[in-house]
Amino acid sequence: MTRPTVARRPDRVFWLVLATTALGILLGASPTADRLLTPTLDVAATLPGAAAVPVLILLLGTGRLTSVALVALTVVWPILHSTTAAVRAIPPTRIDAAATLRLRAYRRWTRVLLPSVVPQLFVALRVASA
Repeated sequence: MTRPTVARRPDRVFWLVLATTALGILLGASPTADRLLTPTLDVAATLPGAAAVPVLILLLGTGRLTSVALVALTVVWPILHSTTAAVRAIPPTRIDAAATLRLRAYRRWTRVLLPSVVPQLFVALRVASA
């Protein structure tokens, strides 16, 4: 019996989720990154997974890597969009409070940004795993 793609290499899924979350935080926190990357990402997100199969087969062959890449392309978008929306939805009062307390950038990320993003991130993981 074959195992699902995620069960074969859960470490790769972890790194994919981590990279996608970091990109989502970057897009939500930086207006410049948002202006530069969002148009391209939006076009890529609208392509159906079935349309990517022939291209992936041409680029990667018919092996296991093709199925992993297809799963990755499918899982990335809900996580990316949810994380970006969660960062944009952080109330300005939290950011102002962090500035008032003179929190350094690292503390601001660990005390304000990440706790605000994590609930939405878990929802995105749930949607992406369905």
